[in-house]
Amino acid sequence: MDTKTEARVETIVEDLVEDRKMFTAFDVTKIIRSEVDENVKIYHSEVKRIVDNMWDTMGQFFTDNKYVKTLTWISDNVRAFVYHFAMDDHSQYDPDALPEEKNNKANDWVRSTSVPVDMTGFSKQVDDYVNDDVDDDDPVVVADDKTNFRIMPDNRGRICVPKKALEAIGLTPECTAYIRYGNYYVEVDYNDIYGHDEIYIVDKSGNVRIGLGMFIKANMDIRKVEMCGVCCDVGPKSIVLSKD
Repeated sequence: MDTKTEARVETIVEDLVEDRKMFTAFDVTKIIRSEVDENVKIYHSEVKRIVDNMWDTMGQFFTDNKYVKTLTWISDNVRAFVYHFAMDDHSQYDPDALPEEKNNKANDWVRSTSVPVDMTGFSKQVDDYVNDDVDDDDPVVVADDKTNFRIMPDNRGRICVPKKALEAIGLTPECTAYIRYGNYYVEVDYNDIYGHDEIYIVDKSGNVRIGLGMFIKANMDIRKVEMCGVCCDVGPKSIVLSKD
């Protein structure tokens, strides 16, 4: 399995958790298989390894989302770990519930050529910024100017870097975004400069949604982030999310 496919598996798990879905590692396998070309071989053992590793290394992410895993009988002779919201009844797990839909474009994970982007829209207020297909997951942007503005957490507690900011540094839907953190900042880049950045996939709406756990790693006061959001500074090659 190549690096981009592994990154997509991780994104699927994060999305399932943030959507409060009940799932097993095999559900993740089914979802990724539904997205890639039918000629691409996806081994469940590889997917399960990634899911298990996420559970071992991303404990804060699962804790923040109040997720647990419970060994559950899936059928008369099959047991598996079900990942679920702590207050949900794991016995209600439905092995046929996922995947919900097929994403035929998800295998097209390549970075497009950077093109000049009109950033004028950032000077508008929130009511002017949103469009007809806005939903509860769209970024809440409070604009200061076209390259520096504030983002409030969405209804799932994530900082959603909006489409126009990502387009300004050459990132479009299905591209790979590299996320790194330092003291009091989180940076989004189109290039893995240091070779150890975390990988996100720009979603179909053109956004990148970053969990608050990343800002905890950056030593930012999470209560202030939840109440006041973060400052988004769009540069020529990267985006910096900071406390000021």
